[in-house]
Amino acid sequence: MKKTTTYARKRVQQGLPPDPSVGRLSDYVHWQRYVTNSLPYGEDTANQDEADAIMAKHRLLFQKLCDRLLPGQDIEAHDAMAHVVDVAKVRIEAIGGEGLADAMGSLAKAAKAVRRTRARWDATGVWGLDGEARTALADALDIYEAVLRASSPKQMQIAQDERIRRLRKFT
Repeated sequence: MKKTTTYARKRVQQGLPPDPSVGRLSDYVHWQRYVTNSLPYGEDTANQDEADAIMAKHRLLFQKLCDRLLPGQDIEAHDAMAHVVDVAKVRIEAIGGEGLADAMGSLAKAAKAVRRTRARWDATGVWGLDGEARTALADALDIYEAVLRASSPKQMQIAQDERIRRLRKFT
């Protein structure tokens, strides 16, 4: 057992850390991370750049799907579109309110489009979208962006965890 000073033992009895300098910086960093994760991605927040980067990545992958620029074995765009649809569904269910049925209907069409895209790839080995899939996934991206900017990183992480939990239930 490590020897402690009388001063340190008294601090521990008072429920304080043995050394007054312990925890100050880490508490501040933890607090700052907590606040940042609690702020929405919307405009004028610390998370705005992160939201822009997320949407740029998803829109680029969508465009590659539309233009058939993906190599046959690259499933990142398909997985990203499935992520967009599923996470948006989970967050919209959590948010609720007006327009829930319309948004869920659009996301259901997008989910079918993702399945058709995968079926086409399974049959031909080429990634591509039909006209209906392009429209449905473009709408899903717009819904996802609205949900993303209205949510905090923590809420989006919880939605992602719920998506994974639901996927595991089916496998």
